[in-house]
Amino acid sequence: MENPKHHHFVPRWYLEKFTDPHSGFLHVYDRKTEAWRKQKPDKLMKINRYYKQSHVPDGIDPYILERGFGSWLEPKAKDALDKLLYSPSELDAEDSAIIMLYLELQRLRVPRQAEMVKQLLTTFMNTDLLDELPPELASMVRNKQVIVKINDSFRFNFMHGVTGSLIPYFARMHWSIVKAREGYGFVTSDSPVAFF
Repeated sequence: MENPKHHHFVPRWYLEKFTDPHSGFLHVYDRKTEAWRKQKPDKLMKINRYYKQSHVPDGIDPYILERGFGSWLEPKAKDALDKLLYSPSELDAEDSAIIMLYLELQRLRVPRQAEMVKQLLTTFMNTDLLDELPPELASMVRNKQVIVKINDSFRFNFMHGVTGSLIPYFARMHWSIVKAREGYGFVTSDSPVAFF
């Protein structure tokens, strides 16, 4: 099997739910250019080799996460979310568990979240952890003689470590499905999961 190159951090099937039904395009607002444009879902919210884990040992597929998302989680999540939206009486416990897992991973996997976690760890390493270091090493870090660099592999460790910790909270939530009135639409973003 060929190694996937374009990795969506928000799946195409999810984005397709927000397209203009007449054109199949999304109406995209670019915050950097402050301009609107129309774009197809398969062209958005993807990064080349975003889930490639270059740090894995020999013999382990560096694309295992992307393959897992594409072959197992996302198809099951799509089916479960479609049931939730269109035939909720058919929703079962497995569907609910899949939805919870999908929402948690969707929240964690977007680039903005990954960057925030790396920044939090860098700040922790450069401030709070200094009290735990030998004084000579702490002084070297403060004087920038030693630079703390967080490898990209940390975001995978973070996703792995956090996955499952919020599911008990999801299980206790009261869920509501909100449908836009005729002629109106919803807005999504690069992080389409929000907690209130």
